[in-house]
Amino acid sequence: MSQPTNPVKVIIADDHQLFVEGIISMFATENSVQFIAKTYSGEELLKKIVNTKPDVILLDIKMPGLDGVTVLKQIKEKYSAIKVIMLSTYSDFQTIHNCVKNGADGYLFKNASFDELRNAILGVKNNLTFFPMELDSVDPDKAKFEFYAKTYNITKKEFDILQLIKEGYTNQKISETLFRSVFTVETHRKNIIQKLHLKTSGALTKFLMENNF
Repeated sequence: MSQPTNPVKVIIADDHQLFVEGIISMFATENSVQFIAKTYSGEELLKKIVNTKPDVILLDIKMPGLDGVTVLKQIKEKYSAIKVIMLSTYSDFQTIHNCVKNGADGYLFKNASFDELRNAILGVKNNLTFFPMELDSVDPDKAKFEFYAKTYNITKKEFDILQLIKEGYTNQKISETLFRSVFTVETHRKNIIQKLHLKTSGALTKFLMENNF
């Protein structure tokens, strides 16, 4: 990969100060990458982008206030040319896939090596993408079910019903599709709402849309 004539301008956003300082110090003698700013919150990052105009942003997923995915969405809506690499300790498919769907150009685990991070920064600047290799070999529906089963104790039958609810099926239509009584479908729906810590069917629909189910 050829090095750019001018260094790639980078902002790092992470609420762990020691991690941020460590990353910046790693690149202290690296001429191809220049850290032009550091932030510890999503709100602060969005303000700094206006004046600093970075080429690449290293963005933590889990931060107080605005989370990384929400910030990612806003960046891609307002500054589509800026490349964003998500940094996280989360390795589950659903989290990574959610970042991909919202426009991330890369996803690195926080234990990535210097060379991996450097190559990712230079790569996304040249319109390449950097995601975990296992992402392409995973069945999305299976991985999504495993995520909801582990996180919310959702059963396979409840997951099937969730998929139909997302498609706009009524209880009657779900009943006909899955060969279950309407009463059974209604019971499953109530259990799902409870497991997801929601209160109404409307809240359930909103949850599925906001979480890219």
